[in-house]
Amino acid sequence: ENYAREVMQLFSIGLVKLNKDGTIQVDVNGVPLQAYTNEDIESFARAWTGFDRTAARGNIEQISRGSTDNRLDPMQVVPDWRDPFPKSNLDGGFIGDKYELCVDVNYKSFLKKGAHYRLLGGSSSPEMTKDPSYFSDPANSVLRSELDPTSALYLRLYNGGDYELDVLLENDMTCTGIECNVDTLRVVKVGNVYYEFVEKPCIQLAFYRDAKRIQGRDNRKQGQMCANPDLPHAREACCRGERYREVRSASTSYLYDGERMTFSTAAERCGSLCIFENVNNENWWKKGYHWTPKDCSILVKINSEGYIAIVHDTDIAYINTIPYHVQEESTLNWFRVFWDVDGVYPGSSDSNNCAANNCKAMNDGSCLCKTSVTESPVFSDTSAISVTEVLSQLFIGASGPPPGSVGTDIGNGVIVYKLDSIVDERSVFEASDDKGRVFFLKNVRSTVNIEGWEGKIPEIYEAEDATTYNVTVKSSSSATGGKYIDYDLESYLEWNVAVNTPGTYKLSFRYALDSHPRPLSIFVNSVEVTKEAANPTIPVVYYGGSPSADKFPLQRCEGDCDNDNHCADGLFCKQNNVLEENP
Repeated sequence: ENYAREVMQLFSIGLVKLNKDGTIQVDVNGVPLQAYTNEDIESFARAWTGFDRTAARGNIEQISRGSTDNRLDPMQVVPDWRDPFPKSNLDGGFIGDKYELCVDVNYKSFLKKGAHYRLLGGSSSPEMTKDPSYFSDPANSVLRSELDPTSALYLRLYNGGDYELDVLLENDMTCTGIECNVDTLRVVKVGNVYYEFVEKPCIQLAFYRDAKRIQGRDNRKQGQMCANPDLPHAREACCRGERYREVRSASTSYLYDGERMTFSTAAERCGSLCIFENVNNENWWKKGYHWTPKDCSILVKINSEGYIAIVHDTDIAYINTIPYHVQEESTLNWFRVFWDVDGVYPGSSDSNNCAANNCKAMNDGSCLCKTSVTESPVFSDTSAISVTEVLSQLFIGASGPPPGSVGTDIGNGVIVYKLDSIVDERSVFEASDDKGRVFFLKNVRSTVNIEGWEGKIPEIYEAEDATTYNVTVKSSSSATGGKYIDYDLESYLEWNVAVNTPGTYKLSFRYALDSHPRPLSIFVNSVEVTKEAANPTIPVVYYGGSPSADKFPLQRCEGDCDNDNHCADGLFCKQNNVLEENP
């Protein structure tokens, strides 16, 4: 906080706002306007998290006193230490406003005009992105992307053997080989040297639609959280929900170590994704995060000051697997947002409390609420739009005019690029600020809507708190509440769930500490309800010898086959060797 304050007070804007002629700006009462507030200091302080000194080196003299810190070279950012959440700026927006969204930039950006590559030399360890520490161990064999010597990208980086320290692609390039099969690159091998791809700066929104759950190599370990399916945030984990062995141990088919891809690429590469227990591969240290088909919800906690903290609702199978910074009870990562009506939000008053918004009241006094995201055009009429309005109301950057658009100079130093002669969310405005910087801005406002639950706020009903018959209560540190129920066919559990309004509600039952099938009947108000497993098995209808000809072709897992002709299109007949596992 002290550094954030000093940067403003001593080295840039000072304590009060100034006019262009250097005179002090005042309010209607003649009181000087503050240049920043304590809230600004707190927000900017979070931008300085994650810095650490680099290691000492032998060609400088310093008094170490046992420390290995280097106080001469620039500090480095440790990603795991850095605050990843939005940080408000001094203009009623956020740091990063007017940059492009990563969802608009990322897809194969390594082949686009302006793509930046840095020469690493003989080392394949990147310097601008983070690899696991195990990748730098010479004893570990790390698979890097090796470009096809005939590809346009290879030829540009190779440059006839005259390697350049920095390369900016002059034109878009066509993919060749591995370039066509990946969403992004990290480190590439060119001849006997390595280049690091440096992604252009872009913004990842903290709130987005259709989030999917990602998890690490083992669903018992911490790391289950939401991710934007349109960004390369995780890798594939291939498995089919109806195959017991695959659910227990999924497989991967990555093309280089540390590869990341979008959800759709992972699903396409695998053919089928499922909620798995662990990932089966040769080296555990090569695994990162993996996509699952499980939907994920982004919630918010709102405190009495109107600050929010992001919570990921991943419907986990084990406790303590959601990272602390997005976990409902443990997160302390509060940050400032700008409400449509200043000072009005769930929990802002006794009458506008959590219950009044159908939000969950938390033990710390905050409200836990649902969110949704809507996008809408900001301008629909361009008859009298000023540069000030464009720069103050549009926040999402664009790379330039949309392909196929027509630009119209509407005066006041503003050009609007329209598709189909309509000003809508597809339009892009071009404007320059008073420093001569040119901005291309999308005519879109992304709004986060705070919502409550309809009818029933989510609650967890522990088995040990139910009315029970013929059960045994056992203890386990991996069970929520520290206990679980062991029961047999003659047992039952009963919960009394009170709802305000009759209707359809989601009940999610979680088993723990066992992998064996257990018969279960569910009754609601004494009426048995039909239930469907999340990963139902496909029954093997025909087995033990060849089916009759009228049963062909067989679908997946439908029965025994003798050759590929017995199988439906796209399927193959796998002949087992004793107890060999089917692929």
